[in-house]
Amino acid sequence: MERWVTVPRRDPFQHFIAQDGYPGAGAYLTLSAVWRQTGSRLAVINQKVVAEGDTIKDYRLERIEGERVWVHGPVGLEPLDLELILTEAAHQRKLTEWATKQLP
Repeated sequence: MERWVTVPRRDPFQHFIAQDGYPGAGAYLTLSAVWRQTGSRLAVINQKVVAEGDTIKDYRLERIEGERVWVHGPVGLEPLDLELILTEAAHQRKLTEWATKQLP
């Protein structure tokens, strides 16, 4: 519970911008994958495989979660959310699946 108290509240649909106008980690880092296995957590940030404790572009990777990682950088602890990129074919498949489920 303590971890939720210490995490700053924010709108998840807005890019993180620190109080001093710093653009935030999302302007410099892109999270594209997360692997969570027994005894191991890895992420792909800026096309590099990293683990908790690693540093990339002046950001230390503090914690890897399901669809988010927490990095500590120039303005403190910041979230970095997984960016899902669908190909056009994958997008069309998802739309077709959704439309099929909506039919009686």
